[in-house]
Amino acid sequence: MKKIDIKQFACTVLLTLGVITGANAQNESSKQVLVGGTDFSPINPTEEKAFIGIDEIKMTGVLGGTLEVYGTQTSDINDIGYDYDSNGNAVASTFHDSELVAITKNPKMLDSLHYIDDKNEDWGIVWSRFKGTTNKTIMTYRVEGLKPNSSVRVIIKYRSVIDPDADGYDKLKCAQNGSQLTSIKVAENPDMYNLTAGQDAPQLKHGESGTYDNGKIMGSSASSRKADAAGSFSLNVNMSVQFIGQNCASIEITSIEIYGTIDPQIYSQEGENICAGEIANLKAKDVFLDAKYQWYDDGKAIAGATSPNYSFETTATGKTSALHLNVTYNDVTFKSNTLTINAEKCCEIINEEGVSATTSRKIVFKEDFGEFDLSDKTGSTYRVWDYSDIANPVQVTKRTTTPFRYELEDAPLGCTFKGKGAIEDGEYTVAGVLTGYEPYKGMDGAKLEWANGLHGINHSTIPFDHSDKPEGCCLLVNCKDQTAGQNIYEREITNLCQNRLLFFECYISIFTHSANGAYNPVDVTVRMTEIGNAANVIEKSATQTLPDEGGTGGWLKLSCQIYLEKGSAVRLEIVNNVNTDQNGNDLAIDDIQLFTCAAPSLQAYFDDDQNKENVTCDGNDINIFAKPTKLLTDYFGSNIRYLYQWTLTPDDKKSWKRLGDPIEELNYKAGENPFAGLIIGDKVYFRVIAGSDYTLSTTEDPDYNADDPCAPYSVSEPIVCKIDCPTCTEPANIKIKSDKKASGKKNKKDVIELCYGESVTLSQVADITPDKSEWASDFKGFAIKWFETEKPGDMLGAKTILNDIVSPKVVEYDDETLGGTEMPVVLYAVDALYLDGTCKTADTIYIRFNPVPDAEFRSPKAEFCEGEGKGLIDMRLTNGNVSDYTIRWWQGADTLATPLGYDIDTTFFETLKATEGGVFSYQLIDNQTGCKGDIHNYEVIVNPIPEKPSDENIRTDCRKRDFNNG
Repeated sequence: MKKIDIKQFACTVLLTLGVITGANAQNESSKQVLVGGTDFSPINPTEEKAFIGIDEIKMTGVLGGTLEVYGTQTSDINDIGYDYDSNGNAVASTFHDSELVAITKNPKMLDSLHYIDDKNEDWGIVWSRFKGTTNKTIMTYRVEGLKPNSSVRVIIKYRSVIDPDADGYDKLKCAQNGSQLTSIKVAENPDMYNLTAGQDAPQLKHGESGTYDNGKIMGSSASSRKADAAGSFSLNVNMSVQFIGQNCASIEITSIEIYGTIDPQIYSQEGENICAGEIANLKAKDVFLDAKYQWYDDGKAIAGATSPNYSFETTATGKTSALHLNVTYNDVTFKSNTLTINAEKCCEIINEEGVSATTSRKIVFKEDFGEFDLSDKTGSTYRVWDYSDIANPVQVTKRTTTPFRYELEDAPLGCTFKGKGAIEDGEYTVAGVLTGYEPYKGMDGAKLEWANGLHGINHSTIPFDHSDKPEGCCLLVNCKDQTAGQNIYEREITNLCQNRLLFFECYISIFTHSANGAYNPVDVTVRMTEIGNAANVIEKSATQTLPDEGGTGGWLKLSCQIYLEKGSAVRLEIVNNVNTDQNGNDLAIDDIQLFTCAAPSLQAYFDDDQNKENVTCDGNDINIFAKPTKLLTDYFGSNIRYLYQWTLTPDDKKSWKRLGDPIEELNYKAGENPFAGLIIGDKVYFRVIAGSDYTLSTTEDPDYNADDPCAPYSVSEPIVCKIDCPTCTEPANIKIKSDKKASGKKNKKDVIELCYGESVTLSQVADITPDKSEWASDFKGFAIKWFETEKPGDMLGAKTILNDIVSPKVVEYDDETLGGTEMPVVLYAVDALYLDGTCKTADTIYIRFNPVPDAEFRSPKAEFCEGEGKGLIDMRLTNGNVSDYTIRWWQGADTLATPLGYDIDTTFFETLKATEGGVFSYQLIDNQTGCKGDIHNYEVIVNPIPEKPSDENIRTDCRKRDFNNG
């Protein structure tokens, strides 16, 4: 039998069949939605397989559930074959004759001799055959989180896969008559009496399809079409071969659909009474797949509170808040229970700055009587807390020989331990999974008989301890006669913080719902005495009785507080106040806890949605966010700092290492170091520590203790990040080759420089495909693509290759506006079936677009008389210095036919003769990049000096001005 938890496939939900309406939706048609099921289609539809395993199918619906399939599931292609006669004719199917189970898109792929050919490729699960003549369960499905006692609709589509027209049909000897019809039975909420029975589904002839729909079934079976009182619903699909030849019993189920009404329930990890200014971590008990969430405070939607979990920060002044959660699925909204959070001012202590500050509480002692390990269905394994060292509490695993019960070292009131049956007068037990007479989810439980009437209520299912978990334990004492004034429970708790306020609380109830006469309530007193200071003592009493006689019908909280004046230890006693043991005094007690004033709490998350769990493949995407309360920041004052730590072994307090130095920022990038060398399934834990700059600067990493109640810092609970990389084929290292020589390095990668008008050709150096022995079983090739960014994105249009090289990429510098910029080019390859980049390789090269020289002579023209040009040539540039460039010259403006070279300076122009002047062309070449600028013209006019006139009275000038008349 293989089992699958549907919650694993939250991200693969495809079917959203909407709300059931009409008469068949029972009395809650407006609230019924698809809560669970499957159509057996694969999670990864790109894979071409004849059959898949149960862990590869998609699940549907808003609730998680558990699907179990009975039979040997084939995962070997050798199970699909034929036996041949001497003439080479197939005579028998390996699959059909081997009593196997397979999930396929076409039954004919499993057996072409006998099975139908489904050309529509409608996925389903096929059972080949069953030997024997009794009913057999072939599949079970269970869903939880439904509204208790609400109606449930089940639709199962199935078919006979025996093809009466197939060539091998006659060899199966399947008579097509009334006694040879294929049928299944569906047992809804089966008990031990109808596990293999149930309601008959319509019988089918060979090759026919049918539907089981409990919404269309009338009669006495209607009562079974409901969730139970705990909100659970289960069904067994059973197959009978009593009246059908075993060769002809092959059947396929193609879909399961379960519709119902969900019942969101929320709770607070910190309980409903917390310190004002602190955070209550609110959670939904169930996971709702593909649903939307919205939290409300006193009927008003809380902005941004749209996750299954919500950290609700109370006001520092204290306030009672009513919170609930709306869950919306397929446009149908379900409202959760309302949770009342009472915020009360707890403590004031002097902080490190010597200022009186309001603060919080930390637990220093807890006796919750432990919990049983539900993976051990025998009820032999349980865990309890050991607070003998209050700064280092440990949870200890123990064994018991009395299923789901265990014995205390010191019997309360001298009572006798009861390991089986009801708790009679003068007896006690510690128990979990508080069954009465009937089992619970396949576990016998504590079998308390009438003594499971916790809170004075006759439960239709088992009651839970104060932790509200089935595995949680509590102490049950049928108080002994004449024991008034004696201790039911006592402890000495030492190494406490001196001059601190201590808070005590525990929860009491009764464990029977009836009496033969007037019921005698339980009556207890809590006494706390400072050890070494007997005058400092505090007492508080409480009673509890049947609900119809004034009892609360639940856990009654008993609390008090004491201030340690001189010492650091306290004696805790819970005392029985009455002598009677008849018709009452049936005490249930749980969660005995002691708190002390301590630094306010701190929360750590992976994102703004307050997620405390995350997955990654290489750790590059992981950030840790600190979320302090105003209570905490006020407590530590202006010098508050945050230290981020990580470990692979959170239970080892000395293993925590810092990610960096203490900082003021409220987030920190984890980096690669914590994830080095990890493999799929490994986990990394992170936490944040808040404290003063001095404390965090002088405390060594291994010395921070989250459990130390006297610590001058606050430590968040660890948050966990899991390494989760799909199985795929990782490419070998890839390398980019360039037809230009690199000019330098950036991030250890080549930099190619281009001038305007140039281009570079980039290509892949070698094949990236590893040896075939390293291929994943479903490997088809790599998707490979060029990206002009360091963050590869959409692989649309990528080339799929195998033992090949991707086409070269040409980068052209054809846009002057690129000048002065730089562009990374990445060659990126991933396994073509895992385009999220889990198995990837990449190489980067940087293209630098050098700017076009943007300078020319300030003056494009010079004019002087022949022989008088010295000092008149202005070669200053509009941008930069002449020394930054090499200048190339040509004679003329229209053509570049007469190059003059590069060694031309002002002297060349100053000494030009009148016959040598004219227009010249020049081009600036950047000495650093070698890039050339535009070609500019430079005109030099050299005027000839006139011949000396014969009339000495006439003055002449080469610039052709008449001085006599001017």
